[in-house]
Amino acid sequence: GAWARRMAAEQFRLIQDKLEIASARSENETLLLALAYAGLGMVAALETSSRIQKADWQVDPELERLTAVHAYTDHSRNLADAIKDNRTRTIILAAANHSDGFAQLQLENEEAARDLLQQAINERRDYPVPYVHLANTYDKGSDEAITWFKKALAIQPGFAFGWFQLGQAYDKRGKDDAIWQE
Repeated sequence: GAWARRMAAEQFRLIQDKLEIASARSENETLLLALAYAGLGMVAALETSSRIQKADWQVDPELERLTAVHAYTDHSRNLADAIKDNRTRTIILAAANHSDGFAQLQLENEEAARDLLQQAINERRDYPVPYVHLANTYDKGSDEAITWFKKALAIQPGFAFGWFQLGQAYDKRGKDDAIWQE
């Protein structure tokens, strides 16, 4: 819950503070800083969730939550440009797009969320979480949603969150027994 988000943000901030003051960074330090910003972006994105909108703690109280997500993910994207290793750069960009897409999903901006989450998937096809979030941009019981949930599970068959979401989709269709056939 809120405690875990607070602790994650504090860890990301420690990395950020330590590396931002360095005038010259190694590529590994740039990578850590980019990942810290991507992590802060996801924590800020979680703060946009309507379930915790009234939490007494925010990642960055002086910024609106969505502004915070964009600020952190933009920092992450800018730092990714300096990373030479293509795979590493792609992972950072995927994390930034995932954070932005999740924030848009929480704000019920489905089209914007779909675009960003699809970019995250295109950049990193082996990570199942954006697939589940993309599925949630569609009506829960729709064919599109079920297709995306199944794609997430094809990547990681033991992904409990994916199975839970797929079960909810079947339940919405009134076919909750279908989950046992998967």
